[in-house]
Formats: sequence, structure tokens, C-alpha cells
Amino acid sequence: MGEAGVHEVQVHGCTSTREALAWQEPIALLLCPEPEHRGPCEVPWTCTVRDTGTGVCLVVAIIASAEVAERLAERVRGLTGREVVLRRGAAAEHEVLVEQYRVERGDLPG
Repeated sequence: MGEAGVHEVQVHGCTSTREALAWQEPIALLLCPEPEHRGPCEVPWTCTVRDTGTGVCLVVAIIASAEVAERLAERVRGLTGREVVLRRGAAAEHEVLVEQYRVERGDLPG
């Protein structure tokens, strides 16, 4: 498996912030089916909403290898039926997620 890094799974096509946020819980359960588990999530994640200028998208930031990120993006696409774009994220854009990773696991590679 490749080196872990920050990725964004972007769920496009939402007409409002409310609609984008409605996907947050189902996607969270997809990423972490047992919310009461011990220890950190297998794939650290966080959600935010972004205005794209042509609509709203839910951005699910994760820390994972490229292979795991691609699999999760496909699962999110299957769940939502929406256009889902996977892109490499910048650690500086997701400081809280990166800090959570460092506290739970140590420094993020690369």
C-alpha cells in the first residue's frame, strides 16, 4: 500500500449547504460504521462544505493512501449517486485533520 496523504473526496451537485450537510452522516457511517469503536478511525476524516461558484459540494477530507482514497471515493459515489471528484489535498487546507492524525499516530509522511 502507498504512503498516506491528505485527499479530498468532493461530492458535487448540491443545491444548498443544507443538502450538502445531509450527506455528512451517511458518509460518516460509510467511513466509520462503528462510531463507538476504541482508538482512532482506520481512515481519519473530516467534512466541510465548499461553495464552488456553480453550486455547493461536501468535501470529505481523509488521510489515506491513494489506493484507499480511490476505493472510498467509489463507495461515496455509489452511496450518493452524485458526481464525486477525488483530488490530492493540501495538508495546510486541513490543519485540524492533520493535527488529529499527528496526535493519534505521529507525523504524516511526506
